[in-house]
Amino acid sequence: MSKVRLFPGDCREIMRSSAIQDASYDAVITDMPYYNQYGPEIKLSGRKALGGEIDFDVFDNMNEWLEFTNDWIELCIRKLRKGGTFLSFTNLENASRVVDIIEARGLQLRGRLYWHKVNPAINPRKNNYLSAVEPALWAIKPGGKVYFDFTTQDAMHSWRSGFPWCNDDDLTDIIDIVIEGGITQGLERTKHPTQKPIYLMRDILLRHVPPGGKILEPFGGSGSTAVAAMSLGMDVDICEQEEQFLAIIKHRLSRPIQTEFVEPK
Repeated sequence: MSKVRLFPGDCREIMRSSAIQDASYDAVITDMPYYNQYGPEIKLSGRKALGGEIDFDVFDNMNEWLEFTNDWIELCIRKLRKGGTFLSFTNLENASRVVDIIEARGLQLRGRLYWHKVNPAINPRKNNYLSAVEPALWAIKPGGKVYFDFTTQDAMHSWRSGFPWCNDDDLTDIIDIVIEGGITQGLERTKHPTQKPIYLMRDILLRHVPPGGKILEPFGGSGSTAVAAMSLGMDVDICEQEEQFLAIIKHRLSRPIQTEFVEPK
């Protein structure tokens, strides 16, 4: 039976409190603010609106976002046990900046995961490629035993990407892997504009969190990490400061955990 604790408020204030103990989590798994500047709704034909009634992931400038990102990552590292996993989604444009931050604070970058969305949002202007890939950065806190479920050779294909922050000379110990599937649709879909599907989060948790492990999710968002953790019998502490998203999380956690997770194709 998993234990879920939901903390309303700024994750930095919560992690500075006694509610979140140091060195007590097997993994930090999250979908960090990307500096995408979400604001008013963007309506696309045949899709739910992007954005919403509230602004989120909005910063005055890049320096403000960097200061914020430095702050919450440093706090998360304190909460990880030695050997614990740090894994966060980001965007392609800022991935190199996040790598610099986590490595400057002593984490060891172990790999990059790429979620390939087989049904990405359309581009109504038809002036660029579709945004069909989101990276996640995987790092570990040195000094302890690292958990990683290798599963099978076929499932663990690695590949070298051509993205600009990659230096071939530095990739000897870094694994890049692709997880492929559709964006959230149907009954699983909420009003959160950047919702991650449960199949994606389950896949990540199964690989990076030991059975019965404890997870810290500093940006609860739509609650997909929590739902996936509950379905796997893992404990999770979630922080979320936006009232609209807190309501989504509470609603999802109040429902019976689904046992079937179908990847849209």
